[in-house]
Amino acid sequence: MNDLQRIFKAKEALDASPLRRRLKDDGQAPVVIDEDLFKAEEEKMDKLVKNVDSSLKVVIMGEVKAGKSTLLNAFAGSNVSPTDVAEATGAVIEIKYHPEEYGAIHLDDHSIEGVPEEIYNKLGEHNNNQEFFNRSKSVEFGFPISNLKEFTLVDTPGLETITEDNSNRTKDYVAETDVVLWVFNGHHLGQSDIEEALIEVNRLGKPIIAVINRIDEIDEDPEVLIDYLDEEIGMFVESVIAISAWKANQSVMSADDDLLEESGFEHLLEYIHANISSKSEEVKKDVIFSSAQSLLNRDLLLHEEYLKTVGFLEEQMNNIYKKIDMYSSRIYNHILYSFENWYKHEFLNEEKEDMKKIIQDSGYWSLKKDKKEVDSHLQSIFSEAYISNILNEKITRLDEMYAEEWEEALEQVKKDVQIEIYEFKNEAEKELELKITHSQGLNDGDADLLAGASKGAWLGGATGAASAFYAAALGPAAATVTAGMAVSAFIPPMLFVGATIGVVSSALKFKSEKNLAEKNIDDVFKEVKGEYVQDILYSLREKYSTQNEKVKENIQTMIVDSFVNGAEQDDINLLKREIENYLYRIKITNEDLQLVHK
Repeated sequence: MNDLQRIFKAKEALDASPLRRRLKDDGQAPVVIDEDLFKAEEEKMDKLVKNVDSSLKVVIMGEVKAGKSTLLNAFAGSNVSPTDVAEATGAVIEIKYHPEEYGAIHLDDHSIEGVPEEIYNKLGEHNNNQEFFNRSKSVEFGFPISNLKEFTLVDTPGLETITEDNSNRTKDYVAETDVVLWVFNGHHLGQSDIEEALIEVNRLGKPIIAVINRIDEIDEDPEVLIDYLDEEIGMFVESVIAISAWKANQSVMSADDDLLEESGFEHLLEYIHANISSKSEEVKKDVIFSSAQSLLNRDLLLHEEYLKTVGFLEEQMNNIYKKIDMYSSRIYNHILYSFENWYKHEFLNEEKEDMKKIIQDSGYWSLKKDKKEVDSHLQSIFSEAYISNILNEKITRLDEMYAEEWEEALEQVKKDVQIEIYEFKNEAEKELELKITHSQGLNDGDADLLAGASKGAWLGGATGAASAFYAAALGPAAATVTAGMAVSAFIPPMLFVGATIGVVSSALKFKSEKNLAEKNIDDVFKEVKGEYVQDILYSLREKYSTQNEKVKENIQTMIVDSFVNGAEQDDINLLKREIENYLYRIKITNEDLQLVHK
């Protein structure tokens, strides 16, 4: 198997990702997949495949006024790139060897071609016209210069002038390049924050040579500048070299060997010759395999973190289900206890005492009248309407208590989930940092997995799922809890009012037996309440048990929809198995690359 076949195999392995398949098939996934992140990784691998058979490319990057174009002209041995044209136009310019001079601006729908001077003038006409450059796929020049035979040079805008549009074009070229010459203005070392940009390039597995320019304008010893910059960014670059691009350009144009040596450019050429030009194929292979391994290892991390996040969310769902069941049982029992306690100690107590007072106040001559009053009171008290009204008032208060307790319970669940997600996220980030730090298959720049948009890509998904959970599942919980509770009034079991009235009324026939009549009142109320309490409790158990099941079902449905994006458990299990198989295949592919890359 040749190198190209191995890189193609790595690409095929990457394309076989079950998460990528879900994206392409618009399939459902338990945690939202970051489409932009996956697309970016795929594009990097595509460019790597494309770069296998291309010539060695050197991208020149750096700050505005750092002298990038002057350095490029020194390399070319001719003024092929007008100074600062990249900054002025925002264009990324590719300069390569060609038997005849030519220039071209390749737009979406056509190309503008001509001699280099005509193309540079055309670029100048569209200075700062981002609409024009948005339509520009590439700008290239060809020159019959022997220095350009071994590698292609790419001039980029200064970092301060990079917009979102030309930044993307610069990144596209960097993704396809083999070596980056990063030019620093010797006057301003350490004054600009370029670490993020360096990380972005370094994580692609691209070797960077740091070039300190304009040393002819500075009194400081170049070795001091080199030591300083090496200490600041040494972890990101292969070497730090100090030069004067202006002197280098002048020396090349005038063939002045003394000026060439004085410029420091000769040292840069020697380094490039020793480490790039004379070993272009070896360097190219090294860069390509290093980049491929870096991409595969990044993909391993992304899938491992995704798998970890899915496992965490499953665990969270199970824990929440258990908590919901616990609170459901606790609230149910408390509601029934509250009702039983009220029923035993308060229900019809005032009415009973009123009846007993009538008996106590009854005299011999008012017995007949009092009996009628007792009969009337009994008819009223033990009527279906009266009993139903009292019970429904109580149950309305119980409903309010039920809703309040559920709201308190769900608020506590929210707090618990928030703490657990926070702890998971912090712990997972620490573990991810340790993996990156101790993994030999990643570049220093892969620390971007802990910063910026890619930081904890799936951890962010977990946090997002939690937020969605709060909003979608626990936010409208009150409506879920109370839904359907007041659809119909509570109807108590029928009471045998006639028999009750007869028993109490007969106790009033003899004035001497008032005490007995009062006792009969106590017994009758106790007997009636005792006789029907189980029927009433049964109805209440049915009511709140049914309501609890509705509450749990609704909340659990909302949890599934928000926590795992509505995915069914069988589908989650299938995806987990597919990811585990994918991780195994990627590791095998990566081991094959490592054996060749040794």
